[in-house]
Amino acid sequence: MALCVLVKEWAERRGSDVVALTVDHKLREESTREAEQVKHWVNAMGIQQHTLTCDWPVRPSPSSLLRSARRYRYKLLIDYCSTAAPNCGPKYPHLLTAHHQDDQIETFLLRIGQLFSGVDGLASIQPHHPSRQGVTIIRPLLSATKVFTKI
Repeated sequence: MALCVLVKEWAERRGSDVVALTVDHKLREESTREAEQVKHWVNAMGIQQHTLTCDWPVRPSPSSLLRSARRYRYKLLIDYCSTAAPNCGPKYPHLLTAHHQDDQIETFLLRIGQLFSGVDGLASIQPHHPSRQGVTIIRPLLSATKVFTKI
């Protein structure tokens, strides 16, 4: 949600549009309800939202679940963004994700425990990913920590 607030303000100052994408992996019973809640929140902010749904041909095994979900998620996101706009490149040439510093730490710790992760794997999440199908992935919140407060 923080990324939606920040990007909406930035885009409004430039006369640009923002579209929020939610991926429903369909791996948990409550995932569809959660995606609908996110849609409600984002629409209340005045941002258009689309839910992309994973239609697994075969459910991944527990050992490959995280990797398979990440691959499928990015495939859906990139496919949505790269849909051609009339007479030009991708409709949405930039995909911003809300990965933050805590995600970076978690990724590093997961990868350090993997055999053959290598230096590239230990570099963890990159702030900028080269173009895929004409869509550049940008992670502007990697230096921000997630803050939890007690209510």
